[in-house]
Amino acid sequence: MTKLNLGGGADWYMMGWECLDISNGYDLSVLNLSKYADSSVDVIYTSHCIEHLTLPQVIALLGDCYRVLRKDGLIRIVVPDLDIYSYIQLNDQRQILEEGNPHYYARPEHKRTPLSEHVKFLLGWGSFVGSESDHKSFFTLNSLSLFLSLLGFKKITRVSFCDSDLKELRKEAVLNLGGMPVTGFDNANTRNISLYVEAMKIDS
Repeated sequence: MTKLNLGGGADWYMMGWECLDISNGYDLSVLNLSKYADSSVDVIYTSHCIEHLTLPQVIALLGDCYRVLRKDGLIRIVVPDLDIYSYIQLNDQRQILEEGNPHYYARPEHKRTPLSEHVKFLLGWGSFVGSESDHKSFFTLNSLSLFLSLLGFKKITRVSFCDSDLKELRKEAVLNLGGMPVTGFDNANTRNISLYVEAMKIDS
């Protein structure tokens, strides 16, 4: 079986999986999945990766995911949920951010920062505490489902954290000291702000 993790990070490893990441010299925004033949991949996982691409780049990459998946192949996509961002801002729900990733939002410089500045940063609006935001694309369940449907995917389903029809994808990510996954899949630090979607390629 061929199983891909797109944008998994420099240190991520799972036996039987390939990790394609910019830190390892693989630029998904340029290469897509060009190294893989049609209908040659069984499973694709990507978490908090495609929002770093422009929308045309996202569509190109997801289209290539469809091309390389075998019949009945599965893709699982985890992205920031724009509807949750909206709810946080409009209802002054700072605790959603703090409960989801307390190690990050409990830092003194972050606790002093207005909620709106956190949300702006998540939406790609400039810099924050010395860091530049590189979020370029944003998704709701409806928009992501629409894109996947137009590309040919079927059985598009909203799922939840570590919930999947594929048992292997239920393994929670193990994080290093920097909070980056080194193995496993869904990251608990981002569960409160994430949208989880699975879809299948039904036609060969």
